[in-house]
Amino acid sequence: MKRHDEIREEMLRRINDGEWPVGADIPHEFELTEEFNASRGTVRRALSTLVEQGLIERRKRAGSRVARRTSQTSKLSIPLIREEIENRGHDYSYRLLEREVMAGTGARAGLLRLTCLHLADGRPFQLEHRTINLDVLPGAADQPFRAAGPNEWLVREVPATRVITRISAAAADADTAEILSVAERDPLLVVTRDTFLGDAHLTEARLSHPARSYEVTTVSI
Repeated sequence: MKRHDEIREEMLRRINDGEWPVGADIPHEFELTEEFNASRGTVRRALSTLVEQGLIERRKRAGSRVARRTSQTSKLSIPLIREEIENRGHDYSYRLLEREVMAGTGARAGLLRLTCLHLADGRPFQLEHRTINLDVLPGAADQPFRAAGPNEWLVREVPATRVITRISAAAADADTAEILSVAERDPLLVVTRDTFLGDAHLTEARLSHPARSYEVTTVSI
């Protein structure tokens, strides 16, 4: 790993662990060069990457600070399902269906497993099965996720350096069909998404949608 990547990873760790919380001022470049024993250009390159990812914002003559992330500012482009539904002109609502902490072994904290339903105008739009790694994101265990889903908390509060997204088709099993108000074996569009901080696996999500009411649009620039 190159020196600027090492510095960037350490800055990400501080943001993720709350050492540099949202809105906090980032130390000046000259302070960071002394702390990391690196050139100013190396530190500036590490900072610039975080700025591009929407994790840090620069203010003219006021230094830099930790930014609040949104789906629009995130370079990694993880959408907020609430905004996606509202941008389609529908009213958004949410239900937490299941929440379970899976205990780890030894020094491992375990996993938080969530099943959530997102609705558009009161009709099922997305069934979310999500697993959160509590070894990397222990703060998730303190989040009830009753009023708002994990998608909101993760996108706005937790930095990710890598996202893997897959899109596939599937037939609804009996349980999924009942929750999504479709017939068993009806077609579903399924998005699976894994997020990482460095080499650490943050979350795994399986997002199932009735195929008749969901589409994926990409724009090439």
